[in-house]
Amino acid sequence: MGDLDDQIRDLLRPLMADVQSRKARLGWAFAKFPGPLDRIAYDGETGVFLDHLIGKLYDYGEVGPGLPALAVLLESIRNDVGVGDRQRIDTILLGVREGARHVWAGPSVEEVLGYLDALADQAARLPTYFPAHLRQAEPGGHPFDAIRQMVQVVADRSAWDRWRAEERERARAVGFEEDRLAYAPGRARPEKRLDPPDQQPEASLAWR
Repeated sequence: MGDLDDQIRDLLRPLMADVQSRKARLGWAFAKFPGPLDRIAYDGETGVFLDHLIGKLYDYGEVGPGLPALAVLLESIRNDVGVGDRQRIDTILLGVREGARHVWAGPSVEEVLGYLDALADQAARLPTYFPAHLRQAEPGGHPFDAIRQMVQVVADRSAWDRWRAEERERARAVGFEEDRLAYAPGRARPEKRLDPPDQQPEASLAWR
């Protein structure tokens, strides 16, 4: 017989593939003994979640006299598996009820790497308001990662000031208003376009 935890994981894995199925399955299993539910985090990759679940149920111990929490869960799935798995559950229950020692093996390297890859992919997803061509992931990453911002550092400020003055003169010569270049945080507020023409703008408050 293999490691007890490995056998339990094999039985539970098909039944707890996502958060919704985990909550439904555990809520039904512990409907009469809800105590363990407060200790369980339902998210994460399936292998990592099952390690967490089994560990928490071992740590919780018994939900009643002679009734281990892990045994309650295994009993709840007997009618949802085949005949061969039912026999495996009966064998496992003997070990659980007799207090078989729990060996914390932890998730495998492959499971951890798979979880980290899925987490990185989820974190890299761009919101839907970004253009579609930037949100489409590629093997080397997202196209958004290739965007680079160029920054020019001016070593001679006096030369910069002269250039700016010349640019302002050229703008005035073609009729471009200088105040359009000034910083005005409320200039693009869309609600101003909805105000009636005769409505006076709101007075600014002095900040001290």
